[in-house]
Amino acid sequence: LESLSRDLLADNNYGAVITLLRPRADSGGLPDPLSIDLSVAYSKSGLLEDASDLLRKTLRSRPPSLPVAEALAGVLILQSRFQEALAVLSPVVHQHPSDMPTQILYLHTLVLAHDPGAETSGKRLLTKNARQWEVLYLLGLMREEADDYAGAKDYLAQSIAQNPAYADAHYRLGVAWNALKDRAAAMEQLEKAIALGMGSPEVHIELDRKSTRLNSSHIT
Repeated sequence: LESLSRDLLADNNYGAVITLLRPRADSGGLPDPLSIDLSVAYSKSGLLEDASDLLRKTLRSRPPSLPVAEALAGVLILQSRFQEALAVLSPVVHQHPSDMPTQILYLHTLVLAHDPGAETSGKRLLTKNARQWEVLYLLGLMREEADDYAGAKDYLAQSIAQNPAYADAHYRLGVAWNALKDRAAAMEQLEKAIALGMGSPEVHIELDRKSTRLNSSHIT
């Protein structure tokens, strides 16, 4: 059953997964992996409430499961229900202090929720792994949101040094360089973000602005 479910998910056949698994879920007979599969099918079909309800029932019916808790938090984040996601993650974060992916998910949720303790939590994670690129990126993002562009630049540059393939880090670094009045460095990072596949309008608008300003400065 798990193999069939995974094959259907791989084929993006979410309706078939729902048809296959929902009757078993209604009877309370789904193991955790299949509950997560069904929640993915619900989410991909736009049925986010069904996904969160299913995962909540799964958590209540048996001892807390880390994968189910993370899946539920992910669905809640998709609904911008950040405080609820934090409430789900908080117990498992304390139960699994050495699980870095869970710690990073919790930090990411703190950032999304604009929690005042997010930066302290991020710095605490860096003491465990000073080269963790996601933590460095999130700290850079928080410094940028606080208008500390010099601090943001340092964190983002460190993040890129560990993972140069993350387009958004290049975009954010470009924004920081722009705020620090280094147009050439800003344009270089924005171009890298586009080369890595970042196609959001914001990055192209920023790049157009930098190109225009650089060309004007060369003319003058």
